Amino acid sequence: MKITEADLRNIIKEEISSILSEAHEDDDDLDEGHCVTNNEELDPVGKEDDDVNNDGKVDSSDDYLKNRRKEIAKSMANK
Repeated sequence: MKITEADLRNIIKEEISSILSEAHEDDDDLDEGHCVTNNEELDPVGKEDDDVNNDGKVDSSDDYLKNRRKEIAKSMANK
């Protein structure tokens, strides 16, 4: 059985559609605390608080991000 170019295009379109549909479903499953959305406000410049990832709570993930940013800044300064 020979596959034509049109058949391949249809297969690719179906696969892309399926992937995009699954990605959209994954977006719907996100908790509000995992990403900053348009209705959430970031801290004003110069008035940042200890909640680095803006998830509404101060925890070990904030400490991790602070340390990571500090080490990246240090690495960039050495270059």
